[in-house]
Amino acid sequence: MSNDTTFPSNLVPDEASPEWFNKADNAWQLSAATLVGLQSIPGLMILYGGGVKKKWAVNSAFMVLYAFACVLFCWVTWGYRMSFGSKLLPFWGEANVALDQNYLLEQAFLGKFPNATMVYFQSVFAAITLILIAGAVLGRMNFYAWMMFVPLWLTFSYTFTAFSVWYPAGFLAKMGLIDYSGGYVIHLSSGVAGYTAAYWVGPRLTKDRERFPPNNILLMLFGAGLLWMGWTGFNGGDPYVVSTDASLAVLNTHICTATSLLTWVALDIIFFRKASVIGAVQGMITGLVCITPAAGVVQGWAAIIMGLCSGSIPWTTMMVIHKNSELLQKVDDTMAVLHTHAIAGSLGGILTGIFAEPKLNRLFFGASAHYIGLFYGFDDKSRIGSGVRQIGVQFIGILFVVVVNVLTTSIICILIRRVVPLRMSDEDLEIGDDAAHGEEAYAIWGNGDRQESSIYRGSRNRAASTSSFNLCFGNNKPVLDGYIDVDMAGDVDSRKSTSGYLMKFAGGAVSWQSRLQKYVALSTTKVEYIALSKRGKELSWMKKFFHELGLVQENFTLRCDGQSAIHLNKHHTFHSRSKHIEVRYQWIRDAMEMKLFVVEKIHIDNIVSDMMTKPLPREKFKFCRKEVGLVELPKLKFTS
Repeated sequence: MSNDTTFPSNLVPDEASPEWFNKADNAWQLSAATLVGLQSIPGLMILYGGGVKKKWAVNSAFMVLYAFACVLFCWVTWGYRMSFGSKLLPFWGEANVALDQNYLLEQAFLGKFPNATMVYFQSVFAAITLILIAGAVLGRMNFYAWMMFVPLWLTFSYTFTAFSVWYPAGFLAKMGLIDYSGGYVIHLSSGVAGYTAAYWVGPRLTKDRERFPPNNILLMLFGAGLLWMGWTGFNGGDPYVVSTDASLAVLNTHICTATSLLTWVALDIIFFRKASVIGAVQGMITGLVCITPAAGVVQGWAAIIMGLCSGSIPWTTMMVIHKNSELLQKVDDTMAVLHTHAIAGSLGGILTGIFAEPKLNRLFFGASAHYIGLFYGFDDKSRIGSGVRQIGVQFIGILFVVVVNVLTTSIICILIRRVVPLRMSDEDLEIGDDAAHGEEAYAIWGNGDRQESSIYRGSRNRAASTSSFNLCFGNNKPVLDGYIDVDMAGDVDSRKSTSGYLMKFAGGAVSWQSRLQKYVALSTTKVEYIALSKRGKELSWMKKFFHELGLVQENFTLRCDGQSAIHLNKHHTFHSRSKHIEVRYQWIRDAMEMKLFVVEKIHIDNIVSDMMTKPLPREKFKFCRKEVGLVELPKLKFTS
């Protein structure tokens, strides 16, 4: 038997693997951080994208993606050192970058791995906190306001709470607050901040609040599954070591979550006679949140009790109390983060104070003097004072986090709205993704362009959004002119073309129409020629009416963007492009010879009748609306 005690080459300490460095701990910590990152992208990205109306799928997913990227940048630039750096103020660390190799390769303040690993691990926790806040304001928050909110809230709220609760020099950490993996710092904070932000941003459109069905429940389930499995890293990574405590934390996480989900579904069946898939996801989330502050410091039977509580108490507050409270309903909390995160997180913090087991606390904290759950205090009367104290500390932590987040979130929202609106306009809210980003999740593409079935809805919504607009006249010369436009074979069923016209007088629309032509035309020239003939008759009638009013105008102009149709009107030679056009449409030739009006070519970008025949991009629609005299007037207030 060999007495050789030399290490294998891969275990010999060197510059890349110093003596304090533990490869297993480092590997698990990086893996756990990646699991938490996957909870956000793509987990919550998919959950939010599938859980909102179709028109908000892109915006909701993009808010997640932006927040994740922005937080990571801010975290390494100043956020990490404010949360886990040298103490500057009682609640804050000293702001500094976490980019220098000398700092990043040093041993972290917790764990046998470098600062680089800790920075990465904590960055995904910070990111998911902001993403959870987004759930409260989906479906109406101005994206530019969200871009400002993320770095501001990270800087002035998250770092404040993280330093106080998690860093050894923080005052709540010194008091003995138990927050194993973020029930306070992440979930209670995001729930309170989200609800507060929802108050300042304002509600969705009334019809969206009344009916906001998920666009894809299967996608929701996929995102929820990633969230659940990713919680293995969320709670399993917080001992900062590959240990028995980490294993217990992972198992307790799944026990509590399963119990909570089953409890929520049972209550749905009992009171609503249906097992709701969305309700099951809500129950899953409340279970995950509730166990987070306690994951590695409670026993398995306590995890089941916590699951029963997290599946029933948030269900009651959401499905009973909230629905019957006019005060709570004044705030539009899209994804109910108040219940799934604030209430579930507070519940978890309180239950942790009851069921925290002394030995498990010793495994996690390395000491047991101030970490005894109330239940075990009663079991050993000599330690009952410590148990009561622990409950008190847990309640102080809840109060602190609530106050900090209400104040900081309110101040941040007030400051942002001085720069940009917090809420999108009602017009943009009618449209959704297309207004916010010029893109939509469920567009149907063909021949290089979006098809009518997807973009017609956007144009229809834009038209509906002009209900508060008024036609205004007098800003231009008192001249009557007309515009025509066609959409070749635009009807997907009959392949008939759409003709549209619009007559303007003094800068405002006085006559307009959009309708299908009576038969299928075989060329764009024919379609435009027919439209010119029909709308020429309309202009001729308008001209007579104009004269009856005593108004004088030398030339009446009909504008279109079809050069070939105009050319055909001006030349008498009937060649192969015109001989098949019915005789009744040749009236336009005689009208032009008699100089009843003039037909002019206009560039396609300036043809305002475009809005009568086809869906338009947002900017073109606004241009047409302005050109025809549609102006949004301020609402008048009448007093008696």
